[in-house]
Amino acid sequence: MRSSAAVKPPVVFGSRPKSPKAQVTALRFFPLAPRFGIKEAMYLDCMPVSARLAVLIGVVQALLVTDRTALATGPGLVLTVGDADAPGLPLSYLPPELEGAVASAGSVALDPRFSEAEARFVTDPDLAACLELLRAAIAAMRAAPGAAPGLVDALASAAHIAFTAGQPELAEAAIGLLAARAPAVTLDVQRYSSDVIEALERERGPLGPILFVSVAAAPGEATPPGCGLEVGIERLGLSVRLPLGPAAVILRCDTERTSLLVPRSGSIVIPAWRLGAVYTNGRVRVTTNARAEQFTAELLAAGTVPWALVLTRDTTGALEARLHRGSRVDRLVGDASDIAGKIDVALAEDAAPFDGVALAATGGPAWWHWGLIGLGATALVVGGVLNGLAADQVESELNAGEDVWDEVEAKEVSFWSLYGAGAALSLTGTILAAIAATGE
Repeated sequence: MRSSAAVKPPVVFGSRPKSPKAQVTALRFFPLAPRFGIKEAMYLDCMPVSARLAVLIGVVQALLVTDRTALATGPGLVLTVGDADAPGLPLSYLPPELEGAVASAGSVALDPRFSEAEARFVTDPDLAACLELLRAAIAAMRAAPGAAPGLVDALASAAHIAFTAGQPELAEAAIGLLAARAPAVTLDVQRYSSDVIEALERERGPLGPILFVSVAAAPGEATPPGCGLEVGIERLGLSVRLPLGPAAVILRCDTERTSLLVPRSGSIVIPAWRLGAVYTNGRVRVTTNARAEQFTAELLAAGTVPWALVLTRDTTGALEARLHRGSRVDRLVGDASDIAGKIDVALAEDAAPFDGVALAATGGPAWWHWGLIGLGATALVVGGVLNGLAADQVESELNAGEDVWDEVEAKEVSFWSLYGAGAALSLTGTILAAIAATGE
């Protein structure tokens, strides 16, 4: 029976620390200890931590399940040619060559004050106005990123004028912008002074050995014309010397471009399928049938993907899907509404290597993955409810001065067991869903 006394000394159910040092340590980590005792204080002070742990587990599960990138991409390659497309296609493997693409620099107009400053430099012995024009022009071009025709020569000439006028800081500003926009530039030693060339070397550092780049045409197609490399704003040939530091390199063939991650020297061959290829809406889009077949053969031969799907249009304009599995090629014809279903059926015929396709096609885990995750989440919620009930009981009855630890201990065991089981079930379901999605 509960006591009706207004004040009652605290009842100690656990053993208190005997030494003063132990008591100080207990008070530091368990501030409720003076009121209830060490064991009960540990219980009350640690409950918020357990609740936060349950919330953290739930958040991690939600992120892993709902974030499409966490489930990665599909196990096979899905290629669409031109405007060919259909709803419900499986998610495609993402080629690393298409990650983090760098766009080619846009075109802007060259500031006219560069040419006006050069004219004044030749005719006006007072260089003050000339230098002011250069300062304004350099500031304007720095604020307008892009490729301006003649910007390399304009900045090099600005540096030459500034050095001649005894303004090294202005010259360094022009050289700094030149090295940032055209990191692989080589200045003509016959045209520019040694001051300008040495300042560029100091700012950018030396260039490395020559890199040779060639383009491999797709079967049945000619080599793409007009190929060269863009390094910053400068358009160069297929043989270049790159700076030792980082530099964005873009392969340009006529109007088509692709970003390159290239070594600093040696020879590399770029397949033509890379030109104009993009990864969008869960599939890889290329420009021609020949390039689609070139890429498909490349990945299948390397064993990178177990299958490859090419969606294109036949000579009549109807959708056609070619499903490559090793040496086997299945041709599927239909309209946009049923082509994905035919692809699923074809893949289901050989389901063992392609058990991740159903997941990729639906964009979510299988039902039993969701079952594990849901069951685990339910266990976490029930554990949290028991945690709260036990906390209320401990606090109210301890305030009344009664020994309730034995009564609450069963609830404690229950909610911690539910936390453990719920976390294990939910994480297992999430991990299995992620493995199925990636096809690994």
